[in-house]
Amino acid sequence: MRKPNKLFSMLFAVVIIMSPLSIFTFAKDVKIPGGNIQTYVMTTKNNTPVYNSSKSSDKKQIGTIYASDLIKITKYSDTTGRCYVTYPTSKGNKSGWIKTEAITDDKGIFNNWMYFFNDSITLRIANKKITTYKRPGKSGKLGYISKYDLVRCFDYLSPEAYGGYVQVIYPVSGGYKMGWIKYSDLTNNCKRL
Repeated sequence: MRKPNKLFSMLFAVVIIMSPLSIFTFAKDVKIPGGNIQTYVMTTKNNTPVYNSSKSSDKKQIGTIYASDLIKITKYSDTTGRCYVTYPTSKGNKSGWIKTEAITDDKGIFNNWMYFFNDSITLRIANKKITTYKRPGKSGKLGYISKYDLVRCFDYLSPEAYGGYVQVIYPVSGGYKMGWIKYSDLTNNCKRL
């Protein structure tokens, strides 16, 4: 009977031992594929604090985002639920980290970003021009989804909880925009692929 290769056995043992630890050792900050995401924070009542790092333990506030600020998300932490954003100030643009919950109630979106972007359930194609809004309800126009744009919808958020609106991501020059559309526009004017 052939004896097992010792080197192979040792490597196999290392892989088995290290596998459970990989979720801790490979945590990283990830760039948004395809550019950035332009959006507004969800609340109009409170200002959004900006933090110094992606660590959830970091409470050092380095800035403030207001409801009127258009922000750009450029990367996210795949473990801490924070996004790296660029935001306007009176002294020019600044950057820092905000909690994901400031921009969406679907807190798992950035933890499962590649799944979200490759999941056929979330992906639809617009069959007409659709108005997008900054927040649920007629809270000010964000822009438009063009006919034939690929639209990714947040299927996990109930439109009933947002006054008949649903959150979406759609392509624009330089990346994407994340905003809200009427649920009727999603069901009637955005067809599943």
